[in-house]
Amino acid sequence: MKNVVVFPYGQEFRPAMEYSQFIGPEYEIKALVSPKGWRLCGQEVPYKKGDVENRCLTVQPSLSEALSDETDTVLIPSFRSSMYDQSYERKVIDSIAGSIGHFRDVICCKQFTDGNMGLLRETCAQAGCGFDDKATPRGVDQLPFYSAKLEKYDDNFSSLVKIDAPIIAVAGMGEDINKTEVALALRDMLASEGYRVSMVGSKNYCEVLEANPFPSFMFLPQIDERLKVVFFNMYVKHIEDTEKPDIIVISIPGATKAYSSEITQGFGLLHHEVFQAVLADYLVMCSYYLTDAADYLRRESETCRHRFGCGIDSCHISGTYVEYNDTREQRRIVTSAAPKGGVSQTIAKNDMGGGPILFDVFDESGRRKLHGDVMKKLNPDFVLV
Repeated sequence: MKNVVVFPYGQEFRPAMEYSQFIGPEYEIKALVSPKGWRLCGQEVPYKKGDVENRCLTVQPSLSEALSDETDTVLIPSFRSSMYDQSYERKVIDSIAGSIGHFRDVICCKQFTDGNMGLLRETCAQAGCGFDDKATPRGVDQLPFYSAKLEKYDDNFSSLVKIDAPIIAVAGMGEDINKTEVALALRDMLASEGYRVSMVGSKNYCEVLEANPFPSFMFLPQIDERLKVVFFNMYVKHIEDTEKPDIIVISIPGATKAYSSEITQGFGLLHHEVFQAVLADYLVMCSYYLTDAADYLRRESETCRHRFGCGIDSCHISGTYVEYNDTREQRRIVTSAAPKGGVSQTIAKNDMGGGPILFDVFDESGRRKLHGDVMKKLNPDFVLV
């Protein structure tokens, strides 16, 4: 058992705590630590693992205050850091270094700069502390299904295998619009129906939630893009063979397409490769906040149908909207919070039938709407009562 303190705790790890009933038996979250500037200190965060009702963890302001005789592992989630200013990265590492004798293991889910990652690794080695790097991409040769025959793309060894379990794909028009929350909500709802659900998560910490990580070889430039399609297909097939799921939920990192000619978001190539590798039976799209969503999503659904082989079945409207003028001037996606009540108003105004259903994953009625639509489309015998 690893008794874990999460540092720094922020929006990145919030979905894990929201669905903490999925945290694996080898992990026990003991403390959450957040810098004061993130305005989370003192908050009571529900912790649902186990049979204890109404249990909460209070967010602490410093690592030293959160440590106890029970904590022996620190988990570092991803967090935002500018490529021009890694000062907070260094503060995190210095804080851990100051308490390194307290830990047996460091689980690193943050992709630090090379210098900071090397410093953290060296700090752990000098202290005799285990270092579990979940952020640095790994090659396919470390996977159990790897075949040396596929070191180079070859038509004779590159056929795709059929995956029998229905696949629900969760995609997004950008980042930070709640793909992980949607995927975990789907997993929770389907599991409550008695289905065996396997999940491929888009967060580096998803193994803590007993989910499969999105394979990091998909991000390695030295691997032939055609081989990535083949290997992703093999990866999902391996999950199906070993876990015997009734349904597979796949959360895809990144964006489905370029935002503009200047803000390319990877051109949607990662999504294209995933949908070449597997056929989605149901597609959930996560969208930025829009006031007039219906016509836009109908057009996007047709685009996805032609590009990915499946249209959009449902769409989560996030509470984040794009600041168009700032985005154009800064040549990067700049977002703000939607007006209070805006999401529910958009859903009521635009969800008029004839296109993807709209929902809010943070609203109970929205989750029920998503659940009913998934069950209706994947199980013809399902009756919503």
